[in-house]
Amino acid sequence: MREEHKKIWVFPSFAMTRITCHGVAAVRVAYDAARRRIDTLGAQHDCSLTMGVLDGQSILVFAWESGADERLPAIVDALAQLVGGSALIQKEVPHVDPNTLWGTLRGTLAALSVNLDDQRQRQRTIELLDLLADWLRMGGIPPQV
Repeated sequence: MREEHKKIWVFPSFAMTRITCHGVAAVRVAYDAARRRIDTLGAQHDCSLTMGVLDGQSILVFAWESGADERLPAIVDALAQLVGGSALIQKEVPHVDPNTLWGTLRGTLAALSVNLDDQRQRQRTIELLDLLADWLRMGGIPPQV
């Protein structure tokens, strides 16, 4: 299994570039141009390109495997920025098993309830909560409770 990378661009509905258009139109232009380039390079099986909405703003999501053509991320980045997209800064969220994470989190919460002054356990609980929140924000499957 190859490692997958991901980058997201946000397209505001008001454009401050020379190409003035609504965010939805801008993301469509970037998507179509990038899709044509991906097809030309024959990389359809090494990457995915998706349009969507995040907090009311149009987004373009490009994900690629480590074995994909090295030029693809730069090409998609240039096309997205050309029509007014800006890269969404996000931290990498490791792949987690949400059920294992939930079980570990329950254990740390139980230990913390026994000793509320345990700063190490408190910090570990916060880290696990942050990891679960990041996982869910990135579209990960929630744990079965």
